[in-house]
Amino acid sequence: MKKIISIVLISIMLLSMMPFTAFAGGDEIDLELDTKYEVWVGKDVEIYRFTPTEDGWYKFYTEGDCDTYANLYNSNWDEIDFADDSDGDTNFSLNYKLYSGYTYYLEVGAYVEETQVVKFNLFATETVGVEDAYISKGPDDTTCIIGLEYESIDLRGLEVTFTLSDGEEVLWSYNEGDTV
Repeated sequence: MKKIISIVLISIMLLSMMPFTAFAGGDEIDLELDTKYEVWVGKDVEIYRFTPTEDGWYKFYTEGDCDTYANLYNSNWDEIDFADDSDGDTNFSLNYKLYSGYTYYLEVGAYVEETQVVKFNLFATETVGVEDAYISKGPDDTTCIIGLEYESIDLRGLEVTFTLSDGEEVLWSYNEGDTV
């Protein structure tokens, strides 16, 4: 009997360490934090359901060799965000502040040819986000330059302080001589 219980416990432990595999077109999948989801999609998308237990910032992203995208919906299926390529990579990355007790839906897909099926990994983690921002120092000169083809504002000297969700304050300053 002890041997059977040990085998069952070892099997459960090994299964929990393996990535969860999802195939597009099925039912909604409950998305858990810090779990690797192996996703196989063609022209269809995969739908994940996520209900955070705490208010906070959450990051959803993929890793792999294909071009992925995602739509984030609230519990009424109203789109609240869209993510595509991030930082020069064709994988999507989406950060959003979510509230406990509400259910959100993440629709994940890939840009593929008609008959192509691709595999990538999906992750969900807690992250740090911007809670507040204020101008701590205005620009040195607020001259607006109006041209025939464009308008620009010189922002040299501008400083903005961001308060992050972990309490850290970050100072951003624009000190380059260029206009934006």
